[in-house]
Amino acid sequence: MKYLKMLAVLSFVFTSNLFSVEHEVKSTSFQEDLERYAEHDYKAENEVFKFLQKQKLTQQSLYDYFLEHTEFNDSDHEDQMPNFDEVVQGAHDLIAEKIKDRFMQGMTEALLQQKKLHEVQDPVFQFVINHQDYDFIKYLMYEWLGQWATLKNKISFYEGVPVRKKMNLFITVFFDRQDILQMLITAHADLNIQDDHDKYTVLILAAEKGKEKCVKMLLEAGANKNITCAYDVTALMLASQAGHEETVRILVNNGVDINSLDVHHCTALMIAAQAGHKEMVNILLKAGADKDIKSLKNETALMAAVQKGRTGIVKKLLKVGADKDVKTIDNKTALDFAVQRDYKKIQEILLHAN
Repeated sequence: MKYLKMLAVLSFVFTSNLFSVEHEVKSTSFQEDLERYAEHDYKAENEVFKFLQKQKLTQQSLYDYFLEHTEFNDSDHEDQMPNFDEVVQGAHDLIAEKIKDRFMQGMTEALLQQKKLHEVQDPVFQFVINHQDYDFIKYLMYEWLGQWATLKNKISFYEGVPVRKKMNLFITVFFDRQDILQMLITAHADLNIQDDHDKYTVLILAAEKGKEKCVKMLLEAGANKNITCAYDVTALMLASQAGHEETVRILVNNGVDINSLDVHHCTALMIAAQAGHKEMVNILLKAGADKDIKSLKNETALMAAVQKGRTGIVKKLLKVGADKDVKTIDNKTALDFAVQRDYKKIQEILLHAN
């Protein structure tokens, strides 16, 4: 009981004034949150925090500070005074919990307001960022980052972008925050965690949005390059559909399964051909994409290109030997599709192809 009372004293000493800044997120709009952040009085530094800065959070200083603020007038209970290790651990746990909240709020502020880390004005946050080499800080910060990465923010929209209930890890990539992503990678955050809604991973999101540097960072950090999201779609398929050529080169050079099939048995090559990305088709073919894989409807990349009138891609696929005589489950060939859509130029190309 005596020990609990003394820790209560410690709790009061370390949490009064300095940690009085509250960061509750009660708003329903992004603008209200911005205003709330702006209203915080980050200058409220009391003697406790100044002491910790000066003493570099050493164990002895924590113990001495505890003794300085604790009076033992009852000699009968002096033998119940906690030992050095107990006081240090109690102090560390107490301070760490308060600093953790401020650190996570600072990370969220930097992310959602797109500030550089040094632009966050909270002195507690800056203390953590600038003193990562202290034993008290360096292990805890990575633990906190791992937790922060999976927190879902409560903002509904940011500049028209829906980010409601999206994990901070995903928003980090969406906003191309390579500095924060590197921190999360160093902290061994789970890079393969999937979004509840569409089963995206952060690599799949980065590939879809063409965040080349983020894609490279994630691959180098060991993110699963062949994991699929909803409908068995891969990062390569989404990058191919969007026309992100450099992103596809990075994925291919890192050994992704180039012939992976989605739920309809379509490949990245089929998707690129249908979308009309001629250079993307060239990249995939050079990387070894199978030109004659058939979907569940027995359609090929050539048929996908024909149906969308992609004349240049039709020529390219025929040049590398794509089979123009394959028939779908409805007994249609590539030429049938060209006739059906009245693509006369493509009809001519198919009729004269060897």
